[in-house]
Order: sequence, then C-alpha cells, then structure tokens
Amino acid sequence: MANNWEMDRGSGASVYREEDPCRNETFQLRDEPLPQLHNEILINIFSYLPYTDLTQARLVCRLWMEAMARKRFSNKFSLRIKQDNVIDIWKQLAQTRHFASGMVYSHVEYVGADSAQLNELQFILESIGADVRSLKLKAFFEQNSLYACFPNLERLVLAGLYVFPAQVPFELNAFGNLKGVHFVDDSVKQRSSEALLTTCLRENTTARLEELSIRVYAEHAELFLAVLRDHAETLKSLHVVYFESMNEPASLTSKWVEAFGQLKKLQKVKIYACNTQIFEGTLQCLQGLPLRYLEVDCLRPVNPNIFKLLESCAKTLEHLAFFNFYLPKHIAGTHVISECCHNLKKLILSYTRLLEEDELCSIASNLVHLEVLVLRYCKHAVTNRSLAAIFKHSTQLRELDLSGNNDFNIEALTGTAHHPYPIRRLRRLEKLNLKSCQQLNDDELLETLKFPHLRSLSFGRGLYTDHGIEVLVKQCPLLEELIITFCPTLGRNALFCIAKSLPRLRVLHLLHCAQVDKSVRLILYNECPLLVDLEISEKRTEVKTYFHQ
Repeated sequence: MANNWEMDRGSGASVYREEDPCRNETFQLRDEPLPQLHNEILINIFSYLPYTDLTQARLVCRLWMEAMARKRFSNKFSLRIKQDNVIDIWKQLAQTRHFASGMVYSHVEYVGADSAQLNELQFILESIGADVRSLKLKAFFEQNSLYACFPNLERLVLAGLYVFPAQVPFELNAFGNLKGVHFVDDSVKQRSSEALLTTCLRENTTARLEELSIRVYAEHAELFLAVLRDHAETLKSLHVVYFESMNEPASLTSKWVEAFGQLKKLQKVKIYACNTQIFEGTLQCLQGLPLRYLEVDCLRPVNPNIFKLLESCAKTLEHLAFFNFYLPKHIAGTHVISECCHNLKKLILSYTRLLEEDELCSIASNLVHLEVLVLRYCKHAVTNRSLAAIFKHSTQLRELDLSGNNDFNIEALTGTAHHPYPIRRLRRLEKLNLKSCQQLNDDELLETLKFPHLRSLSFGRGLYTDHGIEVLVKQCPLLEELIITFCPTLGRNALFCIAKSLPRLRVLHLLHCAQVDKSVRLILYNECPLLVDLEISEKRTEVKTYFHQ
C-alpha cells in the first residue's frame, strides 16, 4: 500500500495518509450473462405481484411472458364486465391513457349490459379485444357485430344461458384462432346443445377444434358423434356429459365406440355417462392413448375397465379424478393408482367409497410427486393415520382439500407422539380447504395453520373467536382468498383485523356468520385494494355478492 505525506489544510501539519490501491485499479466487467432463473422460481416470484406489476413484468421478455401464461395467473389477467361496471371501465379506458395501457386481459367474462350502454361496451371490447384469448359468455351480446372484436380468441365458454335462441347468434368463423368450445353447465338444454353442435359441424365452420366440452342428450347423440368425426384429427381434449334415454336405438353404442375409436390424439378426457354400455365402450376405446388427464363420474359401481385403462396410460397420466363411485367387494383394483400411476401430480377422489385407510396410506407413500390432492367426503379413508402418511411423504403438495371428512381430529394436524408428522411439513402449501370438517371447531385449528405462503383457505362450522382470526392472519399474511362459513361467534373486530392484515386479499366470503353485517364492506374495500369478490350473509337465506368497482 502506497504511503503519502500531505499537508493538512486546517492545522498546517504534515499528516500521513494511506492510499487505497483499489482507487487506481480498473475493473473489467464480465460479458457473461446472468444465469436464467428456473421457471418454478420465476412463477413463485411473480405470484406475489399484483395485476398492475404483472402487466409490466410480462413485457420484459418472452421467458417472463410464457411463465405468466400459466393457468395459475389466469385470475389476475381476467376482467368481468357487467351492467354495474361498464361505465366505470369505459371511463378508465377513455380518459386515463396510463391505465388503459395496462389493461391487457387474456380472459374476459361478460355477464350483461344495459341497452343504453351499447356504445360504451363496444368501445371497451374494441380496446381490449385483440389481447383476449378466452371469453366466457353468461349473456349474448345484443349486437352480433361485437363478436368480431375478438380476432385472436382461442377459447369460448358459454355458461348460465338459460334463455337460448333457436340459432346461435354467431359463427365460429368469427373467431379466427378458435380452438376450444365449452358448454356443459346446468343451463344446457336439448335445444341449446343441439344448436351449438350444429354450429360445430365442418360444413358450418372452418375452425378445427382441439377442445370440446358439451352436454349430450340421447335425442341428438348422432349429431354429437358427427362433430367428433369432423374434428377427430385435431381434438385433444374432450369433456362430455351424456344423458341417456329410454328410447335409445340399439345401434347407438356401436356408433359411439366407432366415433371414439377415431380420436387418436386425445390427451384430456372427462366423461360423465349414465349409459353403462356406452361408458364401458368408451373406456375400451381410450386404452392405449397417451392420456395425461382423466376424469370420470358415474353413479354406479366401478367398471373394471377403468383399472385396465389406468394401467395402459400409467406412464403419461398426470391428472386423475374419480367422482361418485363405489367399489364392490368382489372388485380389486384401487392398488393400480398407487402402484402404477407414479407420475400423478393431481389426484381427486371425491364423493366416493373407492378408498380405505390402508389404500390412502399406500397412495401417500408411493405418489411422492403429488402437487394437488382432493379428498372430499371420502368416508372412513381420511383418518389421523392416513393424514400422517400424507404429511410425511407428500411434502410437494400445493393444494389439499379435506372438506366433508369427519374421521380425523385436530391431533392429525398438530401431530402426536404416535403420529409425529404435523401439517406444517407441507411447506409449499398454497391452498387448503377444511370446510364441513365439524371436528375442527375452535381456535386451536387457526393456531395450527402456520403457512407463510398460503394463498387460499376455507374453513367453518366452529366457534372461532376474533383472537383466533388475529393469530391466523399473522401466520398466513399472503392470503388472497378466505372463505369462512357458519361461524356465529365472529364479530366486526375479526373483519377489521382481516382488512388491515391481508392487503393481497382478492376474495372474501363470510357465509352465515350471524354477527357479521354488510356495513363493513366499504372498510374492507378501502383496506384491501385488490378485493374483487366480497360475499357476506348473516343468515342462511340472505346471500348477496358485491364486486369492487
């Protein structure tokens, strides 16, 4: 180190100073780029950002845009248009350029608008329509020309359309890139299903569908099969709900099997069938396909062909769901789930008597890659012992649903000397549903939930106090969705605590909580700027939804 003697300006004395050699060194910056973050890390970081920041972040590069295109972010890039907010959205688009530049929505839900708002609605759709990839219609547009505002639409969902015209008021060709049509909710009737299927025929559209969800009635089953044949070369996802008839022709089953035999590219299948022969034939046709997603619902005993199908696609299957099944004693096959389907990431077993405690323990120990596990109303399978196995082995879980199960208690979550595996081992947990678990009914449950990354929580039917809620929100500060049902002891102080402690809250439902009234909703909106869905009901018969303006 160089030694220098200098004259001090204040005293005039000579002073000794050391010279830092780093002052004269020239550092050369490396041209090596920073290492790219893994997609999982990016997604985890982005999940903390609100909508306004996400819209800017996804413009940085293609990698970030692809990361935010995941389904996980779909709710943050969605816009709900209804009569109450049309004028507000129009004003923000028309008068605030900075706000308008950030309004990039990939999903739009249209609930309806007043006839006097048509000009404003048209302006909104023309402004944002080019970026919309998914459109959900709960009402038809009054002007058919508005459908042309979505030139890049890929997915069309129809829902809640109980009043349906004799003819669909649009052509699929109006959407240049349309790949999916979905119409399966309770509003679908014979006439509306037939009208939509007619629109999907090759003679009426140039669109080549990759996704189709539809309710099918026996009276127009052959029309549905014609649509399948027309799109057999491109169809990758199929969701069909079939309603049988007393007068079905004998040849329908063979035609059904023939049509399904042509679907060689199917990767995602949901089947809800009442006809036993059609259901069995469909399962046989699916064997050998590289299925990644299988969901079946049938109010009857398990068909043995299901387990043959699971064995045939065990290497590719990532999502498996069984609803409304029961397993006769003479059929053995549920071991296939734990022994063969090692790549499963999502498993749903709901309203079913397929499982026993031992089988659930086996599933937990073998399917270590599970990220989503839904066990709704699984009688006698969800116990302290089986939950200990889940908490021990399934540490990758991001979503856990135990609603409707009453054969375990709070010790299953806290851990005991006999089962020393508490729920807090699930460090990645983001969504937890404990609704209708009546044995979890006091503040001890809330004190057990220590999840700093939890985004969604549902519970209820207990005597929870304001103190318990205070503890909960401190332990789960990133909650975006909170649903509490049948809690007569919660008061206004609990709501104030929620409002001040959960700034990221987007959805809050307080159902049948006798001491909670609607007068606090303005406070909640002021304290929670991201809140878009607030539902408060004091009594079981009074339910109303408020949406943030």
